[in-house]
Order: sequence, then structure tokens, then C-alpha cells
Amino acid sequence: MIKDKTYSSNFTTFLAHQARKAVPGGLINANWLSYKMLFQQQLTQTDVINTNGFYIPKEYALQYFPTLGNSSGNGAQTGSDTIDVTFYDKYYVSWTFRYSYSGSIQAFRFKKGWRNFVKMKNLNSGDTVILYGCCYADQAGQIGVFYMIGIHRNVPENYIVGKGREQGFGSYVEGTE
Repeated sequence: MIKDKTYSSNFTTFLAHQARKAVPGGLINANWLSYKMLFQQQLTQTDVINTNGFYIPKEYALQYFPTLGNSSGNGAQTGSDTIDVTFYDKYYVSWTFRYSYSGSIQAFRFKKGWRNFVKMKNLNSGDTVILYGCCYADQAGQIGVFYMIGIHRNVPENYIVGKGREQGFGSYVEGTE
């Protein structure tokens, strides 16, 4: 798909097809759907085994996710409010995470729901989580927004080992989720 440059259109078609299943009347049109990779982050041992959740870099939290609590002019979060944010994986399974800001350690994170996601997806240190923001317009022109989550597994089986470049030494095969 990537080689023949059909990935983008295939991904758009997939999202539109999945959205039609969830939206009564199938109001999603593939031409009215757009997505953007928000960020990707390689998981650390702390992200995988720590019960404190998945820490989100401040720059991405402030740019892509809703403001929590009271915010000062410099973008600092001063409240301890939390909200639930739902992501969909490639199978259109919903994953809801409690998005919060901890003032004591000045960090944004997904807390409640993250452990279950790690367990159900069998994530390990070194795997990469990829977050996407998606926008769509229904036939009435109303704009909707949702998030998607993807996984890239960091396992040796994802790579071809050959005798040189001609045989694909270190070339990525397939192992994204």
C-alpha cells in the first residue's frame, strides 16, 4: 500500500466504513474525513508496568487535548480536573482513558483505562503508541471530531534480516496494529 501510494485512500475508506457502522444512517462520507497523526511515543517500562498511567508530553497535551481545570495565560494547568477521552483502534474498539493533570508532578497523563489497554493489547516496553485526531463532516455539514490509537510492536520478527541492502537488511515488514 505504501509503495503504490494507496495507503492514504485505503485508510480513509477504512475509517469511513467503520464510522458508517457506528453512525445511524451512515452519515460519514470518505471525502469529508481527514486525520492527522498527533504524536507517537515509544513506551518505557514505566508506561507498561506503572499503575500511574501513560505520561503525555506537555507540548502535545496542550496542543491536542482539552484544557483541564483552570489555566493560566502561559498554558499551565492549575486545576485537578479530569475528563474521559475515547480513542478507537483499527478494529473500531473504543478505549476510554481518564485524561488528567497532576499539579504536584506537573504532568499530563492517561490514567484510568490505560492499564486495561496495556493488558488487552499485550504491550511491552519498546512498543510505540500512535495517536491520531480525526475530523469528519456529515451530510448536513456538521463537524465531528474523534481520536484513534495505533500500535507499532517492537519485535525482531518485524524485520527481514538479509545479507545486504539488496535483500532488505533491516527493512520493515509488517507489525503495526
